[in-house]
Amino acid sequence: MSFERPAGSSAARQRLSPSANHPGLGPSARTRSAPLAGVARPRVIIAVGHAEGSNNLNPTELEAYLHEHIPISGHMGIRVVRAKLDSVVLSAPLEPNINHRSTVFGGSCASVAMLAAWCLVLLHVSDAGRKDRIVIQHGTIDYLAPIDDTFIATCGSPDGSIWDRFLRTLERGRPARIGLASSVESVGVIVARFEGAFAAVPSRSI
Repeated sequence: MSFERPAGSSAARQRLSPSANHPGLGPSARTRSAPLAGVARPRVIIAVGHAEGSNNLNPTELEAYLHEHIPISGHMGIRVVRAKLDSVVLSAPLEPNINHRSTVFGGSCASVAMLAAWCLVLLHVSDAGRKDRIVIQHGTIDYLAPIDDTFIATCGSPDGSIWDRFLRTLERGRPARIGLASSVESVGVIVARFEGAFAAVPSRSI
C-alpha cells in the first residue's frame, strides 16, 4: 500500500477491520469515501491484549509490555515516547515499515495510530487497578501525505468526565466504550489522522 494520494482527492480514507487470519494489530483495510458518522457499530471484534493491573506504567514499562504481549510492535520498532493519562505518544522508524515506494506502509501507520489510542485506554484501566480486556470495535484513518522518515502517533485524552463514566460502567460489570482520536506526524507535518471506538470488557465477563 502506498501513501500516494488518489487523483482528485485530498486524502485517502480507510475503514479498518480485523483480518480473520490475523486478528492482532495488522488490520486489513479497504478504501472508504464515506465518513464514520452514521456507520453502525459492530460488535467487539478484535482483541490486542490485557491489562495487568499495574498502576502508573512509565514509558519503559509500557514499551516492554507491548513488545512482550503484542510482538509485532517490537518488529515494527515501536517506541513509547510518552505514557501519561493525558496522552500517549508512540514513534516508529521507516525501515521496518517501508513499502515498495520507499515510504511507510499504510498498515503500519494505521497500526501505530491505533496502538497509541489503545495504550491510552490501557493506562486508564490500569490506573484504576483493573484487569479488563481492551479491544477496538472500529476505526477510520485519513492519509494526508506520504511518510519517508520516522513517524510519531499521539493520542490525547478526552475530558475527565468521559473517563469517569467509562470506569463507572466497568464497575457495574458492563463493557465500557470510548471514542478516541490519534494524529500521526513526521518531520513536523501531520501525515494521518485516526479515529476509533474502543471498549473494555470486565475481566469477570471474559
